[in-house]
Amino acid sequence: MSQPLLKVTDLAKSFSGVWALSSAQLTVGSGEIHALLGGNGAGKSTLLKALAGAQPQTRGDIWFNGETLPVDDSPVARQNKGIITIYQEFNLLPNMTVAENMFLGREPRRRNLIVDERAVNQEAQVILDYLQLNVASTTPVAV
Repeated sequence: MSQPLLKVTDLAKSFSGVWALSSAQLTVGSGEIHALLGGNGAGKSTLLKALAGAQPQTRGDIWFNGETLPVDDSPVARQNKGIITIYQEFNLLPNMTVAENMFLGREPRRRNLIVDERAVNQEAQVILDYLQLNVASTTPVAV
């Protein structure tokens, strides 16, 4: 059997002594699709936030691509490794374009660290075209 893409063992998270997640286990192979099911307070969001680096786990281990992820990884560090969370109630910023919303917080930058607007628009358009969405990346969201 090949090595899993993602493996979570004994993951737990507590908030002021209250356990929101206890001994979670998860193994995901490359190309697999999984669903997390459970009632309110079951720990689904807590698990995803721990995976994304938004809430460090209290204990347990997360492996991704064969690498143990540090507990103190930031969400940006996890994004750079390929772990990205898109939440159900995703809010768009109406004063920005489609492309700016797509790349918010991870914009391509020039050497002088200024956002490369041309690259943002081009990369966003490639994604939109791939998804066969008939919208220009430069379209304002609040149209």
